[in-house]
Amino acid sequence: MQRIDHPGPTQRGLLFHGATLDREPDDELQAIVEADSEACDTPVALVSLVLDRIQFFRAHRGLPPDLALACATDRDASFCQLVVQTGEPFETSNAPLEKRLPQALVDRYGLRAYLGLPLRLDGNVVGTLCVLDTVVRPFTGAQREALSMLAVRAERRLRAMENKPTTSLKLATQPAFAELRNALSPLYADVMLARTALAELTPLAQILGQLNERPELMQTLSVLSRAAEATSDLRHIVTSMTTGLDQVQTTLQALEAATTADAPVTMVSDLTQQADLLASHITRLVGGVWWPPVSASLAIRADRQKATVDLAAAAVVLATQLYETGFSEGIAVTIEDHTHQVVITLRGGTTPSRALREQLSGLLQAGQATHITVNTGAIRLIYPVV
Repeated sequence: MQRIDHPGPTQRGLLFHGATLDREPDDELQAIVEADSEACDTPVALVSLVLDRIQFFRAHRGLPPDLALACATDRDASFCQLVVQTGEPFETSNAPLEKRLPQALVDRYGLRAYLGLPLRLDGNVVGTLCVLDTVVRPFTGAQREALSMLAVRAERRLRAMENKPTTSLKLATQPAFAELRNALSPLYADVMLARTALAELTPLAQILGQLNERPELMQTLSVLSRAAEATSDLRHIVTSMTTGLDQVQTTLQALEAATTADAPVTMVSDLTQQADLLASHITRLVGGVWWPPVSASLAIRADRQKATVDLAAAAVVLATQLYETGFSEGIAVTIEDHTHQVVITLRGGTTPSRALREQLSGLLQAGQATHITVNTGAIRLIYPVV
């Protein structure tokens, strides 16, 4: 089969923290794949992180130019998904003969030999350190041992990147960028499908355009009967693209509010709406956020950008902790309008306050809330009223 998704439906996004999913090249991981390629005598070596829809190449050597640019392939076309599924090394000397492997990359890039070892963070297999070759070949015991030692180094480096300090702006906006990637990926696929549908309709259009002058072409339509089915495909594609573009526009508006707005006064209704959009990629994994209705006139004395980032970051931190405990009943929010201040409280589950404090440490210090408190399963932000 061209594509096989062995893990099935997953929610792997919260396995990755800190800088592990950053696109900036990392010198140490790059050195590891270089050494990996040399030790195993292969043209291609990767640190591949397997997500819900794609495998992301955190470091790579020897990729074809298009894959080097994308730094990713679809997960259901990957070999590394087998390592993630089983938690065990996977090896093949001749990929076309391996029925468990999807063949899309085999056919397109001529891949043959593969050896991949699992990379773990906090006990979870997040990806692989792997090598690939375009010739049929076995791997030696010495090469497997070398790859194993390099995998230990790669895990150590990923753990260090996981603990790399993250700014509140980055924490708040990462889910929104993930949402954009999720929206753009099917849009790209829709464009490709639309091109295919147009290619299928073109012969039919050419025949129909000449029927008046050449009636004998009517018989040709009998061998193009399925081409008309492409019109239905186009209708579905246009609907899908419209939905995707709406999602992109909404997310971009939230990102704009978080990164460019600098008004000294912020309407609380705008604050909650933009923070919800920014954090939704993560918070929906725990049942979403239940926001209360807010008076349209309620305003706080806080920079809109920083206040939005504060609230979104708090929602992301709480959702991350709740997800790790299996909680899925949603985050409840209360907004209390006092005489001189507005108190926004996010609650969910019984997440220990210590865990929340550790996640929030240093993130909101430069924010706009005058006071931030953390209790079991709750984060409270206090803002001055206008």
